[in-house]
Amino acid sequence: MVTSYQQQRQRKKRLTLIFGLLFAVVVVGGALSQVLGAPPGYASKPPVGQFAPINWQAMMLGQWAYGKKPVVPAAVQTLNGQMVTARGYLLPLHSPGVASQFFIAPKPRGCYFCSPPAASEVVQVNIAGGKQLPPTMWMVNVYGKLRVATGAPSDQVLYVIDDATLLVKHI
Repeated sequence: MVTSYQQQRQRKKRLTLIFGLLFAVVVVGGALSQVLGAPPGYASKPPVGQFAPINWQAMMLGQWAYGKKPVVPAAVQTLNGQMVTARGYLLPLHSPGVASQFFIAPKPRGCYFCSPPAASEVVQVNIAGGKQLPPTMWMVNVYGKLRVATGAPSDQVLYVIDDATLLVKHI
């Protein structure tokens, strides 16, 4: 029969092991990010200037169907035309591989083509100067100018960050 004292010791051992593993992941991940650096073409530091952070929860309240006037939350509409930063994971826009345009989403996704996100769950990223970058599995910070759809026939997506600079965040 296991006593309360033995249960506490076992629980303490498990917690120590879990925290030890988490600490190792953080330390190894930090060291790995120093060794890896940024993938080719990605920025190694944020651009100079003031960038308003995008609030993903507010953005996800937006609604839009092609050919209709979009519903954009006021908190997002005030950022239209402003310099912003978004943190998330890259998704292919047209096809996988090196590209000058991506989507960014707040969470990593499985097969984007099999289970596409809603229009308000992604932001199209147009890299500054049409520069082509390889995709990365790492989290990225995107810096650029936000453009919100108006419902014009030329609108293809609800949210766009133009002239974007991408910075990889390993941890």
